[in-house]
Amino acid sequence: MAGIISAPEDVAEALGISAGQPVLRRSRTYRDEHTGAVISHSTSWIPAALAEELPELLMGKRLSGGTSIDLITQHTGRPVTRRYSAMWARITTPADAAPLEIPEDTQAAVTVLTVRVVDSSGMTIEYGVDLGGPGRRWTKEEGIG
Repeated sequence: MAGIISAPEDVAEALGISAGQPVLRRSRTYRDEHTGAVISHSTSWIPAALAEELPELLMGKRLSGGTSIDLITQHTGRPVTRRYSAMWARITTPADAAPLEIPEDTQAAVTVLTVRVVDSSGMTIEYGVDLGGPGRRWTKEEGIG
């Protein structure tokens, strides 16, 4: 799902704009391939000017040319130079019910991950918020050497 909306305060702060300014909101739900349960819900926030220049970002489906970040950096010619990430656990809120497809009164731990992506001009080109479903954990694998 994708669309232009007014930036909430936290998103505006992350993107370096004023609250209420237009931003592109893209969201996706990731599911367990065996059970169909929601693994995580991801929302990306992109400055509206970039969405105007790259209308494919407004499509609600998976991008064919890579990620939104790939598309933006190819279009602007400015590579990503910084990623700022934060991760924490918290108890579910009623607002988590719809994206995670859980009852509103669920009291369970979820994982929240935010990522702010900055290009070589210093512009934040994307701010992402991932919400990991109850009982899920994040894992990371890295090759060394």
